[in-house]
Amino acid sequence: MKKLQKAKRLARLTAIMLVLVLTAAMSVGCGGGNDGSSGGAGGEPSPPAPTGGPEPEEGAGPEETPAPEPGHEPEQEPAGQPEETVAPADYTLSGDPAAADFAWYMDGGRTTDLLPGAAPVTDMAEAMGDWKLFIWIDPDHIAYNESSYSLGLVNIDDAGGAITMVVQELLMVDEDGTTQDISMFEAEKFTGALLPDQKGVYAGESWNRYTVSEFYAAGGKQYGLGILEVQSGEPCYIALVRP
Repeated sequence: MKKLQKAKRLARLTAIMLVLVLTAAMSVGCGGGNDGSSGGAGGEPSPPAPTGGPEPEEGAGPEETPAPEPGHEPEQEPAGQPEETVAPADYTLSGDPAAADFAWYMDGGRTTDLLPGAAPVTDMAEAMGDWKLFIWIDPDHIAYNESSYSLGLVNIDDAGGAITMVVQELLMVDEDGTTQDISMFEAEKFTGALLPDQKGVYAGESWNRYTVSEFYAAGGKQYGLGILEVQSGEPCYIALVRP
């Protein structure tokens, strides 16, 4: 009886040992199929799977784009052209116009009646250069209840066949004698041409155009008569004198 019990215990121990051996063998065989979180000797994680490309060398910078082969350079888009701009007139006129310089005009009904022996100037080359300028705004009170005038300077030039006028107003005078200094404003430059009769000049746009249609010489001085067209529509008359 004792021998039978001993044999049974030995058989159980043998079976248990066999199960343990088989279990250990299976664990070793399946360890390589894990995702790397476990397995391997000593419980160390498995190394990551290779990605298929060479690992960058330590200290190496970013990859450089290879230079294009000669004759195969990429086309460059044309640079945008700057917008055309018009600079303010860079012109300084000199002179000191006064109301007394235009007494012949104001007292003579905007004519040359007070200039004895005034002779027309028909050669426009003689009309070029600097002038004193008088602008009389609505002297007949057509648009306003009162008039005003401004004193300034103008340069007339024949720039390659195109007439230019550089105008700089200096002083505004109301009918009641109130004056306003406007010399801080920059000179304005206008472009135009000779009048069809070749005896006068104009410059500016239709809404701001200076036209001098008559030039005269008398008593060692020169004179000019004309009009100024403005967008607001009131009548404006201009007179020139030099020196």
